[in-house]
Amino acid sequence: MNQFPSATLRGLLDCIGSRLAAARRHAAERREFQRLDAGALRDLGMVPSEFGSYWAEANGLAEHTRLRVQAPAATQPR
Repeated sequence: MNQFPSATLRGLLDCIGSRLAAARRHAAERREFQRLDAGALRDLGMVPSEFGSYWAEANGLAEHTRLRVQAPAATQPR
């Protein structure tokens, strides 16, 4: 007997695919960030250790605490 209906299996595969895509985007953005030299980071007002929290804010995974990180237009209060 089939333990997983096809709709459930499809949902699981979609979820896994979404997470893998997000992980790839995060890795690509981290590589881009790591290419910035000390002067560029200073101009941005950042230090290398801030990448994780900056990325989370920019992607809506954490509360926006930096002025330079803006919420997407659709989620900004009016």
